[in-house]
Amino acid sequence: MTTAAETIASWATSLTIDDIPADVQEHAKLHALDVLGCGLAAHAEGTAGEGRATMAELGGEPHATVIGLDERLPAANAAFANAMLCHGLDFDDTHSDSVSHVSVVVTPAVLAAGEALGADGRDVLTAIVAGNEVTCRVGMAAPGAFHKRGFHPTAICGISSSTSTGTTAPVGWWMPRHLSI
Repeated sequence: MTTAAETIASWATSLTIDDIPADVQEHAKLHALDVLGCGLAAHAEGTAGEGRATMAELGGEPHATVIGLDERLPAANAAFANAMLCHGLDFDDTHSDSVSHVSVVVTPAVLAAGEALGADGRDVLTAIVAGNEVTCRVGMAAPGAFHKRGFHPTAICGISSSTSTGTTAPVGWWMPRHLSI
């Protein structure tokens, strides 16, 4: 019997840009721009400085950009630092049915992995769409139930789409094969 995780992983890893309707691609682009705008605004307000400094202090191979830092960081650290920053003002998107902030967990991870691996825009967009879908579906499996138990759905649902599987990039099992290590 195939598990739900296997079914989602099979779908997500076989997804191509050509499978994604144009309107979904455009919405994904706008959500990515929105979360990055939130990160830029948070940086201008001085948000998450300590978190970004901590990620920089951890050291490692410089693979990915962090908003507000001159130096690159290891992709996993860059993803974490940018996610902290992008959620810092809490103006990022919310998917009502999953009660989660989807783009803030997916976009920083995908951008860091994509930058570290030299992925092109089509592959990055495909990974963003796949990650967004996985986050939403995991959250919709138990709508509101995470909050009732004292958990924030963004972290619980987002881990399914933005986990670290390597030491150089936060590449989830859902990303297209050419974005995985």
